[in-house]
Formats: sequence, structure tokens, C-alpha cells
Amino acid sequence: WGGRHLLASSSLGRLTLYEQEDAAGSAPSLTAVQSDALHRDSLSCTCIAARSDAATSALPTVATCGEDGRVNVLSVNGDSSSRRADGAHLTLGAVTWSVTEPSTVNALAWLSSRELVTAGQQL
Repeated sequence: WGGRHLLASSSLGRLTLYEQEDAAGSAPSLTAVQSDALHRDSLSCTCIAARSDAATSALPTVATCGEDGRVNVLSVNGDSSSRRADGAHLTLGAVTWSVTEPSTVNALAWLSSRELVTAGQQL
């Protein structure tokens, strides 16, 4: 995405997208352009993984995992529905993309892929 964006996760369960702004005559600065609370009870967002189409400069699809065991998948530019899977209340410590769905590793070092549902559906 052109090297102008940065994703950051927080201990309050938020994912924030920053955009670099270049001001004439001064150092570049980062501005928060989107911030979403994604994890229950303000539990930490422990990891993020982004996946984008190499053929375009579009903002990516992002997977987040947290201490609440939840996996969230959302489009950073907000043009598609977010999806999620609630876990077994074990902290998820790593996430990566396996083709089109995220795979996670929990606190017991178990690797798994989960069925994700569109936000608003029953799990």
C-alpha cells in the first residue's frame, strides 16, 4: 500500500490504521485514520496479519487475534463486512494467512483454522 500506512494493535483490543503525512519543510508525521475496538472486555489485541492483492495498491484485509480468543477479519478500507470467530477463551498469540482464511496458534501452541461468520450472525 505504498509504504504510507501502518497498522498497530493495542492492549485495549483496538486496531489502528495510521497514514503518513508529508508536510513541506518538516518531518513526516503519522495520523490515525481509523481505529476499531475488536476484542471483548478491552482484552489485548495480541497479533495482526495483513493480506493484500499484489496487483493493486488497495488497503489489505486484516486478521487480528486477542487474549479473548477471538479472531477478527476485516477490510481496512471498510468496503466489506467484518467476520469473526470466538475462541475457547485461550489467548491467541500468532496469526497468519493460509490462502484465504487465517490460521492461529493459541497459548498451548495448537495450530488451528476456524470457521468465520459475518458480523451479526450467530456463532
